[in-house]
Amino acid sequence: EEDGLAAWRWLQDRAKEGHIDGSKIFLLGRSLGGAVATHMAAQLQTQGVKVKGIIIENGFTSIADIVDAHFPWLAWKAFKDQFLRLKWDSHGKVKELKVPILFIAGAKDEIVPHHHMLRLSQAAGDFAELHVVENGMHNDTWLQAGPQYWAWIHGFLVKHAGHWDDK
Repeated sequence: EEDGLAAWRWLQDRAKEGHIDGSKIFLLGRSLGGAVATHMAAQLQTQGVKVKGIIIENGFTSIADIVDAHFPWLAWKAFKDQFLRLKWDSHGKVKELKVPILFIAGAKDEIVPHHHMLRLSQAAGDFAELHVVENGMHNDTWLQAGPQYWAWIHGFLVKHAGHWDDK
């Protein structure tokens, strides 16, 4: 999250210098990066700063839920409370966010169970736009979606930022 916030500050400095439009910054994260983007947006929102939107591909609801999925013999609350230092509760953060979020989910994701993305998009409510790639796995969702993947992203950016130039 600190790296993301450092990148945010760098972008804001570029905006102050007139190199970019700082009001049209989106966050994008895949898998763990989706948790970073979600938490970063929530932290900025508490400071009164809104990102233009977030794009999450194959993200997870929380680290504890990933432990439940991959290590069911460790899926005890007391164990997770004691040993999971990082929680990355994206589900809780998404509920708080008041920004548009594009979710792109691979239905055959073998790393993050597909229901994580469904729960995240449901938690985002009216701010969510969900696209499911039926044959998408964790690392090839973009490939399985083909040109439609880029069309979803482009459409989301234009819808929420309008037209922009090459500045």
